[in-house]
Amino acid sequence: MQTITAICTIIIASIVAWISRQQWIINREKFRLDLYNRRFEVYVAALEYYRALFVEPEGREIKDIQAAFVKAYREARFLFPDELDVLSLLGEFQKRANEILSFADPNNKNMLSGMDSLQKIQIGERHTQNIKWMDESLPKLEEKIAPYLNFRGYKEKR
Repeated sequence: MQTITAICTIIIASIVAWISRQQWIINREKFRLDLYNRRFEVYVAALEYYRALFVEPEGREIKDIQAAFVKAYREARFLFPDELDVLSLLGEFQKRANEILSFADPNNKNMLSGMDSLQKIQIGERHTQNIKWMDESLPKLEEKIAPYLNFRGYKEKR
């Protein structure tokens, strides 16, 4: 009788250990997925902000898109390691986007009326540089965060 009790205890303990391990694996994978989603939201916020700068946003105000980007920019500090320098890239992205928006603001057109041609040319060149930088920044952002959004090489266990 004691032998049967001992065997049952070992079997139950083994089953409990197996269930615990399965729960640990599920929780680890859920954490990875949650982290992936949060990191991907940073990338999507940058894409949406970029698109809103050059195309009229549909159904959302530019201020809402800008606010979503600022939130993602602030969260990036906690989602990516410092050595990646994602934060400085996003900071520069925000600075240049704000400059681009200032040219699009109809209230700033009056500012241009008081400037001479050389100043207008310099502002136009700066605007062109900002647009070019923005075009080049998205691939850089993708390259920096790609290792943290990579599920390639992940093998599903069945």
